[in-house]
Amino acid sequence: MAKELGYIKSNSKVLETIKLNLALKKSRDNNEIIGLCHGCFDVLHAGHIRYFEAARNLCDVLIVTITADKYVNKGKDRPVIHQHDRALLVGALSCVDYVSISYFSSAEVVIKNIQPALYFKGADYADTINNPNSAIYKEKVLVENFGGKCCLIDELRDSSSAIIERIRSS
Repeated sequence: MAKELGYIKSNSKVLETIKLNLALKKSRDNNEIIGLCHGCFDVLHAGHIRYFEAARNLCDVLIVTITADKYVNKGKDRPVIHQHDRALLVGALSCVDYVSISYFSSAEVVIKNIQPALYFKGADYADTINNPNSAIYKEKVLVENFGGKCCLIDELRDSSSAIIERIRSS
């Protein structure tokens, strides 16, 4: 574990939750708008970049939380990219201010911890965001309980799953 944590520290934007909260204190004190994207982000692609850039244009500080490998539910042999590598890749993007790995099965703990003003999801969640039985609905309600807003961004034109399927079938 210590070796893995040392590896994460190779990018100063990739922070453990406690250090992320310390980093956000200054932003909160300055009344900056904190935005959060949460997901797997396996096989980073142009749609992810457009999504992060669009989110960053709506907030002062953009945090991306990466779902830990053991909680990724994308099918057999997923994720393809290890959680620390996914965090490193996302952290290398200039539009992303901080990255953290979420060691929880849902985004709810992350949302409670960060309490973002804006919580971003892809427009592919439009059909389920108002369904009380969906995870995204629970996330939206939680964000709203903290005074935030859930924003759908229509920038993803592809998916990691589709890209992986095309590679595997070729």
